Amino acid sequence: MVEPPIRAVTRRSLSEAVFQQLRDGILSGALAAGTALPSERALCERFGVNRAALREALKRLQQLRLVAIRQGESTRVLDFRETGGLELLVGLLLDGEGNVQWKAVRSFVEMRTALGPDIARLAALRRGEAELAALDEALAALEAEPADDVVALQRRSLALWRVLVRASDNLAYQLAFNTMERAWEGVQDTFAPALADEVTHRAGYRALVRAVRRGQPEAARKAAARLVARGAKAAEALLGGLVERGGETGEAG
Repeated sequence: MVEPPIRAVTRRSLSEAVFQQLRDGILSGALAAGTALPSERALCERFGVNRAALREALKRLQQLRLVAIRQGESTRVLDFRETGGLELLVGLLLDGEGNVQWKAVRSFVEMRTALGPDIARLAALRRGEAELAALDEALAALEAEPADDVVALQRRSLALWRVLVRASDNLAYQLAFNTMERAWEGVQDTFAPALADEVTHRAGYRALVRAVRRGQPEAARKAAARLVARGAKAAEALLGGLVERGGETGEAG
């Protein structure tokens, strides 16, 4: 039985603190797949919490498919790469100390690059008048931002993509986008400079919105691909060096 990396928790939220420590231990690999957690009594003593708080935390881990709980047996850590879902991105991009996990960010960027063009293609096919009006509004807001404020531009870009995802009328894309957006909130300010070439390319956004407005799916797909490729290129250059050096990174992703 492996002893999990545990610190006594504060009163801010007992179950939340226990959940975060165990989740971070699992996602970082400190608690490897197959590991049997100590008994409830032992965990309560080490965390300094009562059983109600511990059980609430374990239930959340079970719902995320990070652990398996069986009556009369030890709670065991699952391999989240085989059992987990996109909701784990929220815990993968930042570790428990708030450090960016660059391998996970790289996976995030690659997924974004793959999905963006098809979202735009579907938006051109399925958009309605409400989505077109929202796209025009989102584009105007993006173009109104100063060219050197990449953090604000990134947020405006995200708002525009939110409309495109809604216009795509694809439930899987919408749910994935919601999760990715929540996960990205923790790193967007840090990562904004890497996306500067993309979010400052106003002509690219205009071409994308124009293709969607005209109902041209292939043109929309190509415009989106060109746009996200700008950010992906800079991101890959940054992330490649960081991951190779192993600095400031976790192993997840």
